[in-house]
Amino acid sequence: MVESSITQAKSGSCTALDMGRQSRPRTVTAFVQTAHERKGTCPHNLGRIRLLAAYFYPLPLPRQVNTPNKAMVKLAPLHPEQGRHFYPWLQDPEVIQYSLSAFRGMKTPQQIEEWFAATLAQANSLNLGIYLAETNALIGYAGLTGISATNHAGEYFIFIGEKAQWGKGVGTAVTKQILQLAFTTYHLNRVMLTVSEGNTAGLRAYAKAGFVVEGRLRQAACRQGVFHDKIVMSVLKADWQLANAAGC
Repeated sequence: MVESSITQAKSGSCTALDMGRQSRPRTVTAFVQTAHERKGTCPHNLGRIRLLAAYFYPLPLPRQVNTPNKAMVKLAPLHPEQGRHFYPWLQDPEVIQYSLSAFRGMKTPQQIEEWFAATLAQANSLNLGIYLAETNALIGYAGLTGISATNHAGEYFIFIGEKAQWGKGVGTAVTKQILQLAFTTYHLNRVMLTVSEGNTAGLRAYAKAGFVVEGRLRQAACRQGVFHDKIVMSVLKADWQLANAAGC
């Protein structure tokens, strides 16, 4: 409809304005003023003038925005010998600030190795390594825990140990990949998570991936002597399917 109207405006009375792209005034205001002086105040002409102004002076394109790209990372199984990658990560207070409470008590390589071995042996869980697609470097892990065949539900988790990869959309990309596995391979109906209210980066990533807030666990966590709430979020298969159908 818009293209048809533009064609009519260009081929109609406004063609007498002789304002092609090479000779048009430099601004929209000058264009409309010049056209208005030549064609008078007829509402019919003014409508065509405005339409031509929109054609010759389109809105500027937005600047390029870096968006999460699923191709930046890949998910693959973890291996027992990879526990060593977690040594420096779990010793960094900033990395573990909003992660498992158990991480705060792991002080030795042996403790970390024991935790890692137990993690890989967990039943009803999906534990996958997060690898950079280009270098195959392990930067964290993510997956589902407490998978219930009865309730068709599970709980999502993610841990990115390499701080150099923070703020690059990795969290959103990984979350979307895990949700795809949850709803297609594992045939779950609901995936939930809890996130500390201060973890604003995590909240943004989960929301971008389709999670919605369900509720709040009041003062459910304590860090550095301060209690804070945890936010409960979830995504349902039906909502995920609708979002994917819409290209979100």
